[in-house]
Amino acid sequence: MDQLNELYRQRNNLAIAFCKAALAAGWRAGRGIDTSKPDGDEWANVIYVVLPGDTQVSWHIAPSEVHLLENIPEFDGKWDGTFIARDKNWSNLIRIPKDPCANCLRPKSEHSGKHCPSPFTTVWHEWDYPSMSSFMADDER
Repeated sequence: MDQLNELYRQRNNLAIAFCKAALAAGWRAGRGIDTSKPDGDEWANVIYVVLPGDTQVSWHIAPSEVHLLENIPEFDGKWDGTFIARDKNWSNLIRIPKDPCANCLRPKSEHSGKHCPSPFTTVWHEWDYPSMSSFMADDER
C-alpha cells in the first residue's frame, strides 16, 4: 500500500504542477470539488486543466496533497464527463504552436523573433523586456 500511496503522491504533485504551468500559460485550469462524491469524501478535490482545443483533463487529489491546492483558483467550469487523464497517452493531445513566438510577451514593436519564451512560459525578466517594466509594481523590480 505504501508503494501505491507514493505513486499517487507523485502523480498528484505532477498534476498540480501541470495545473500551475497551464494557468501561467493562460489556459483555463483550477481546482474544484467532485459533487458526485458523498459529503466528507476525502477524494472529492479535483484539479482541472482545459488543453488548447477545449479538451479537459482532470485528476482527483489525495487528501495528503490538498494543502498544495491553496494558491490554485477555483475552476470556472465543470467536469465534462470524460476520463481522458486516465489514458496513458493523454499528453499527446497537447499541441505546441509551430510558431515558437506564439506566446511571446514582447510587444510587437520590439519583437525580434529571438529570445522568446517557450510556448508554456509566460515568465519574463525586466532585462529581457524593458518596455514591460511599466507593468511591474515598484517592489517587484
